[in-house]
Amino acid sequence: MLHIIDLKVKRGKFELHIDDLNLSGRSTLLIGENGSGKTTLLRSIAGFIPSSGKIYIENSEVNSLPIEERGVCMLSAALNIFMDRSVKENLLFPKRKRDGIYDDLINDLGLAEKENLKGANLSSGESQRLAIGRCLISESKLMLFDEPFSFQDQINKMIVRDIIEKYSVRFNVPYIITTNVYGEFLYNFQNIVSIWKGEVIENVNSLDQITHYRTASLISPLNLIKIKDEYYTADPNGVTFGDSGYDYEVISQGVFRVEIDGNYFYVRTSSFPKGNKLNFGKLRKLQY
Repeated sequence: MLHIIDLKVKRGKFELHIDDLNLSGRSTLLIGENGSGKTTLLRSIAGFIPSSGKIYIENSEVNSLPIEERGVCMLSAALNIFMDRSVKENLLFPKRKRDGIYDDLINDLGLAEKENLKGANLSSGESQRLAIGRCLISESKLMLFDEPFSFQDQINKMIVRDIIEKYSVRFNVPYIITTNVYGEFLYNFQNIVSIWKGEVIENVNSLDQITHYRTASLISPLNLIKIKDEYYTADPNGVTFGDSGYDYEVISQGVFRVEIDGNYFYVRTSSFPKGNKLNFGKLRKLQY
């Protein structure tokens, strides 16, 4: 799907350097803190900013190709919808688009009743879904979605994730999603890539394979703990309660706040609290 070799981009004091990143799966989650290089990487792939190194899409090198010939669609934070055009005109704007999906897509996006509204009359969430739809309808080889959940409420985050997955499967087009917001909608990605300070620190195929604290913390802060300057993830099925261990308080059903060395951590477990202290069962040590 995508292979990057010795990619370098320098922007002021920041430098992105991707030594060797090979993504063969159809869906990729790219995570990292603000300023880690996620957007810079996507813009390099799409051709919006110059870079050195090699970028291969479907085994074809695209570095020398102009933006319009790379076959890449990118959703940017700016959205770039036309405020003076209707929802329908915006959605049908791409020159090369897939036929026969307009009706399904506009309904899936929840915009059918606003088909004739101008872009200026849409909410931020609706504008973002429209921009996502424009990418989905385009005839591209690779779709890049930079923070596609940023303007969505919790329900629409899951809807947007499902829509992207649905049309990716329908046309067998791979996609990359960037985010630094954790949530239950981050599921079933075939690649999970974690980036920090311009470099890839982890590239795995499932949540169970994550070994780095920074990656795990961006997926969810639950069950991540620090003991004596070492970071661990706790098995929710191994948590027990009794008369010894760590102080805790109930936050909500199944979620507890635990104090360790003066710091607070949040633990999810199905165990019922039966004592004044909380103990962890098997801990898995993480890199940091």
